[in-house]
Amino acid sequence: MSEHTDSDAVVANGAVEGTAPEEVVAAAPIIEEVVSAPVVEEVVAAQAPSSNVGAAPSAPTFDEAATFIGPKADYYIAQFQRLDAGSSMVSWNWSAFLFGIFWLLYRKMYLYALIAFAILCIPMVGALIFAIGCGILGNWLYKKKVEEELAMAATYPPATKQAQLAERGGITWLPVIVASVIVLILIVSMCGLGALSFFASLASEF
Repeated sequence: MSEHTDSDAVVANGAVEGTAPEEVVAAAPIIEEVVSAPVVEEVVAAQAPSSNVGAAPSAPTFDEAATFIGPKADYYIAQFQRLDAGSSMVSWNWSAFLFGIFWLLYRKMYLYALIAFAILCIPMVGALIFAIGCGILGNWLYKKKVEEELAMAATYPPATKQAQLAERGGITWLPVIVASVIVLILIVSMCGLGALSFFASLASEF
């Protein structure tokens, strides 16, 4: 009488608690299903932190760089790769050499254009020296700008990233036209003042 099986204990407990033995036995498969391993694994997986949380942003792709650069993207990306391979700042860009500050404005490098204007205002720095420097460093300067913009683009929503890159990058003619008009006005003004001064001195001789 002192030895009882587990089933007897379950039945006895069921009897004490007012539960029929048949109901206790029938509930056993349900209990086993509730605590089954797949369910436990699913709960643990749901509570585990996501592996994507805090993940580093992905590196910029070729398409993103091409979207930002716009026209002649293949040329500039090839130049950037050569600069990276040689760990150098030196290359040659004919557009930067020939058009200087206008090329900087065309490529939306407004800060560099402002610095270039300040340099051109220094009397000892000739336009030719500036043009050569811009031709040599033009690709490197543009590479730095593209890298900064692409790093910033890592925070853009994926759905609008391409559109934002295209808007912030590419080319623009408006500042080039405005700068050209200003330069033309300055040249005409200087020529007019020179002519006026010449005729004034000529008239004073009579």
